[in-house]
Amino acid sequence: MKQYPAEVIVVFLYNLCGTLISAPVCLLLEANLSVWKINPGITLITIIYSGVLCTGLSSLVHTWGLHLKGPLYISIFKPFSIAIAATLSVIILGDALYLGIVMGAVILTFGFYAVIWGKAKENELSEDFGECRTQPPSKAPLLHSYRVEDNIDNWYIDC
Repeated sequence: MKQYPAEVIVVFLYNLCGTLISAPVCLLLEANLSVWKINPGITLITIIYSGVLCTGLSSLVHTWGLHLKGPLYISIFKPFSIAIAATLSVIILGDALYLGIVMGAVILTFGFYAVIWGKAKENELSEDFGECRTQPPSKAPLLHSYRVEDNIDNWYIDC
């Protein structure tokens, strides 16, 4: 995304490659061509919804997020979407709520917020250090056992 930041074109090419790879495989696995007939009605609406919203829009949002925040945030939202789907299936579909679903959602949520918190602290430290400073850092590091004064002569190594 840094080399070619046009998200819509990247998503189009991604979906086109997926179609070119999966179409021959699907045609080989299902030789009966009458199965491929699309009837107007709910079947056509489902195919359009799945293609446009589920595949196209979600790929566009993931690519846009990759462009804005980087791959860490995109990869952390994948498991978090499982917890969201489980919650929505209980609320909308009326599925049973099991202890494993709740525990998994809680663990994923804590992990999600831990990563977000760690990334925020990392960004805060990188703003403090800058690209290449002419003076040693003034704030204490995260590890209290590490002393800045001990390595005051080596502070320029990160530049």
